[in-house]
Amino acid sequence: MKRIVKDDNTAKNGRILLSVILFCILIFVLVVLDIDNFTKNSIAVYTASQEERVLDMMYSATEISELNTQSYDTNLVEMIKSNFSTSSSIFCFVAKDDQIIFLKDDNTTLSLLDKYSGKLEDVIRPLDKEGFRIEGHSGSLRAKLYDHRDYYVSVASYTYDNVNYKLGICSREYYLTTKMKMQLLLLHVYTYLTLIIIAFISLTFFLLQKTKKDRLKINQLESETANSRLLIDKLNEDILKITINKTSNRTSGLLAKDLVESIIHNLSEEQKKQTFKVCIKIQAPRQELYTNVAAQLDRFYVDNCISCLWSENEFLVLLPNSSYRDAKYFIQVFHQQYVISFGDYQEDILMYVMLPEEKIGDRI
Repeated sequence: MKRIVKDDNTAKNGRILLSVILFCILIFVLVVLDIDNFTKNSIAVYTASQEERVLDMMYSATEISELNTQSYDTNLVEMIKSNFSTSSSIFCFVAKDDQIIFLKDDNTTLSLLDKYSGKLEDVIRPLDKEGFRIEGHSGSLRAKLYDHRDYYVSVASYTYDNVNYKLGICSREYYLTTKMKMQLLLLHVYTYLTLIIIAFISLTFFLLQKTKKDRLKINQLESETANSRLLIDKLNEDILKITINKTSNRTSGLLAKDLVESIIHNLSEEQKKQTFKVCIKIQAPRQELYTNVAAQLDRFYVDNCISCLWSENEFLVLLPNSSYRDAKYFIQVFHQQYVISFGDYQEDILMYVMLPEEKIGDRI
């Protein structure tokens, strides 16, 4: 039976562990899908904002060109040099009739123009079939640049004085996607970590409250148990008194052995600890000694004193709610009364006190 219960518990624990593993896998898959979807949407939003940015720069260059005497491309290049910050992952270019006339990266490098003859598609090779065919004034595409890395390119096209200009912002794909994925991953980590902390605090608070309630319940049960024990002891004491009063003569302390055994059996543990026993052992096999001891015990009745012939040569006296001193006093008084009534028994009779935990018959 125990083995069956153990196997059931093992199977139950295995199912719980499997459920937890499947739940963790599901959460992991959902997080990966969420990161992938978030990255795609974020890149779309990012490239759209870059398209608006390059369009604004081209329109601003138009307004400046109408106010000064410099050419449009000169004003556009000056604006980029002063207002557009670049890095190793983001750079900007200006093309005039598909010929690059300016390129700004983290070092403001212009030497690439000589290397690639200034052709736009030699420096920036689109990965899409449409190339730089832009619908409307702006658009975005993926391209491989001169460093053989993939970039997202946001391009704006604008015609000024019958000359087509293209302004583009190139953002390295790996840098951009990694940055966005890490941002969302950190968001997930912070979110789940916060949830775990909240759950841990809530669980700790719940366990503390439960422990407090359990402690109060235990104290209540202990108090009820103590009261019940006192009540049981009182009932046992009343039963003992009633039993003695019903089955014995009020002028006699000598009872039958089976009745004394029943009384001993019904004593509570607390009452047993407070009950001392006196053993009166007949050393010499003379009938008058038995008769004298029985007669003395029959006359020698004290409150709650219980006595009987326990074996062939032993009388037993129970002294409930007594002490060792009370038991020794009983022996002293019994001896004095016996001497007065029957004379000294010398070594023919042996009396000794038995401790509460001592069983009858332990001494020979």
